[in-house]
Amino acid sequence: MTSWKVLSYVYYNCKKAKNLDCKERVIEENELIKQLIEMIEKLKIHEIEISSKLREEVERYNAFQALFWKTQTMKNVAKNVQIKDYMKYLLREWERDEKREVLSYIKSDLFIRDKKVVLL
Repeated sequence: MTSWKVLSYVYYNCKKAKNLDCKERVIEENELIKQLIEMIEKLKIHEIEISSKLREEVERYNAFQALFWKTQTMKNVAKNVQIKDYMKYLLREWERDEKREVLSYIKSDLFIRDKKVVLL
């Protein structure tokens, strides 16, 4: 019996809104997300403009995690989720609009040059 698997790929490219002669090549979404996660890891926390909504979500998760670990018989101590870790999680797991919101927290402008994400 033959099994078929449907694969879906999303590509990003220049909309040419500012430069009609833009020669940038397309970049696949998984590669873009990978580069963004690496970039977030290198950012200094002052380069991230943390919204109150994001801060509240992280605090709520940490409170839940602390409650969970109190009920466990193991003596492991839970690691609090940090803002950058949570941003990376959101980029990997959330939908497009939420990913855009996460990227809006970065104070610098993001560009793609030669299929690489760069900050300006």
